[in-house]
Amino acid sequence: MPVLRLDPDRLQPAFDALAARVESGVVSAAVLAVGTSDGLVRDEAFGMVGEDLAGVDDRFYIASITKPIVATAVVQLAAEGRISLREPLRTYLPDLSEGHAAVTAWHVLTHTSGIPDDPFGGWDGTPRDELVRRAMSRPLDFAPGSRYAYCSSSFFVLGELLARADGVPFEESLRRRVLAPMGMSATSFSPTDPPGTWVPVLDAPTEGMDAAATAALLGHLASIAMPGGGLWSTAGDLLRFARAWLRGGSLDGAQLLPAAWIDLMGREQTTGIREASPDGIAPERDPRYALGWGKPVGGGDVPCSDRAVEHGGISGTRLFVDPATDLAIVVLANRWDHAETSRAVVAAVHSALVPA
Repeated sequence: MPVLRLDPDRLQPAFDALAARVESGVVSAAVLAVGTSDGLVRDEAFGMVGEDLAGVDDRFYIASITKPIVATAVVQLAAEGRISLREPLRTYLPDLSEGHAAVTAWHVLTHTSGIPDDPFGGWDGTPRDELVRRAMSRPLDFAPGSRYAYCSSSFFVLGELLARADGVPFEESLRRRVLAPMGMSATSFSPTDPPGTWVPVLDAPTEGMDAAATAALLGHLASIAMPGGGLWSTAGDLLRFARAWLRGGSLDGAQLLPAAWIDLMGREQTTGIREASPDGIAPERDPRYALGWGKPVGGGDVPCSDRAVEHGGISGTRLFVDPATDLAIVVLANRWDHAETSRAVVAAVHSALVPA
């Protein structure tokens, strides 16, 4: 691939594409931020939040974009020599069930653990301790490493790993290891803490509830601090995380990971492992997954390099990072289980890349 650079004057079609999604009602609010290792190039918000115009600092539910953030904290433990990603997790979590004896952090980070998925506990108010217990004890769906099956529940195990390694609650471990060093002060497991405008998600289970019921459910979700998909964040915070990735693991004097570990996390890990067919009928696919990151290369979505990583969330959000082109893209949207908007906008941003 020839060396490419971002031409800011060619970004307008990407912003127009997101504006069109809002104008058509696909989403009611959205933000696009594009940056490089040097900083923000351009950001813009579209739509409404209640009776107010959406703003670039509004907080969106980023859902599974939580995964690469938590994965980074787990890989820090490996970089510190405190765990091995390939060692059975029972070495560090002896109360894991016997059936989980072969499960490693690598399996969880690549969605090949076999742990059954039920991250919200049926939306019935199941407390965090019970969700952790289920992830650590339910019979596996398949032998670890034999199949890929995307799983958010398995990240509860990684949350326990971080909590016990650091001797503090999981949320505090994540704050100390990633959020605070990166200056991600608007990122948390609660939409209302810190205070500010937060954007409801269309078609989510909370939609249609009265204010009291919505507050109760959001409070419950904050209380379980779901490591596989519970964070709320802003475009600015996510861009800071992405810029550290572009800069080899460091930003403003704070180091997320040594560069070699950043490189490892971005490499495809699932070569030769097929995605388990959920119904036994759908064709098995190549999942193309790294450590806590998806690999967009080869899927035909965007003309990116083999160093690119990305992750989407069920709320319509997407974070894309490509060190080869020094490009970071954040798309925040608010439609449950609708990824088309963010994928199309990420693809449109790539039209602004020109020969260096």
